[in-house]
Amino acid sequence: MQAAVRSYVRESIEKMTGNRVPEECDDDTPLGYGGLELESLYLMELTVQVEREYGVNLGLDLAELPGYTIGDLVRRVSGVAEGRPGSESRP
Repeated sequence: MQAAVRSYVRESIEKMTGNRVPEECDDDTPLGYGGLELESLYLMELTVQVEREYGVNLGLDLAELPGYTIGDLVRRVSGVAEGRPGSESRP
């Protein structure tokens, strides 16, 4: 499931920003500062899109999102969607 979520996250970012996510961006790349530099509006929209696509409520705090990496978001979505205990908190 993580591969599908990762692909969806990357595609969503590209559609929102109009820019390709560079191939060198991996699971350790921050969504915000020092990484993709997504602004809070993009981060909020990304969260809403992912929640709708996977039918989950991530319960993310907007203030935490800039520090999330691509991998953090992928693991969280996958964990919540698969019902793994502890997935609702940041990895």
